[in-house]
Amino acid sequence: MNRTISLSIFPFMFIVVGYMLVASKFLQLYILNVSQSISDGKTLVSSRGVFEHNFFSPGNSKNHYLGIWYENIPTDRVFWVANRANSINDSSDYLTFNSRGNPELRQHDTVVWYTNITIYHSGAQNPDGTS
Repeated sequence: MNRTISLSIFPFMFIVVGYMLVASKFLQLYILNVSQSISDGKTLVSSRGVFEHNFFSPGNSKNHYLGIWYENIPTDRVFWVANRANSINDSSDYLTFNSRGNPELRQHDTVVWYTNITIYHSGAQNPDGTS
């Protein structure tokens, strides 16, 4: 009897492990680590599927921009552009992170756009001033 129970659990465990492997593959699409980059033609989608982050060229332009837009709107309506003033004129662009964790948009290893955000952490405190 114990042998029958253990054999009936095997297909269930196989399905669970398979699902976990597939799910972990899809979860990686939502995470960009410091050692990774996004190049032209690749897309980063927010974890809830609301926003899409990608390179685009408006109309027939050869200029490339890095933008963010709503994922679920049928037409691409970009609402934020990183390199609005510094377009890239070929598909050698990619987004990466520097050693401080700040995003950098690069073309042929030359920084075209970046952020320089500094986060100061002086210790967490509760609203009443206690640690």
